Amino acid sequence: MKTTHSPHPKIAASASTSRALHEALAETSAADINLAKVTSIKAAIANGRLCIDIAKIADGLLASAHDQLSTPSK
Repeated sequence: MKTTHSPHPKIAASASTSRALHEALAETSAADINLAKVTSIKAAIANGRLCIDIAKIADGLLASAHDQLSTPSK
């Protein structure tokens, strides 16, 4: 594995944190995580071909906000 040194400590820490989280998830039950999908998304990001549907994200955010505003608070 090639290691690169980031001039930005937050980026390096983020990569380290990401690695640690990935290792922790690998040790626990990953039933809720589709690792094949995660790998596919990582590859798409690395290859610059990840397509993000911003309309779908916006619809999801609006639906979530609507649900939260419609639910009586405790």
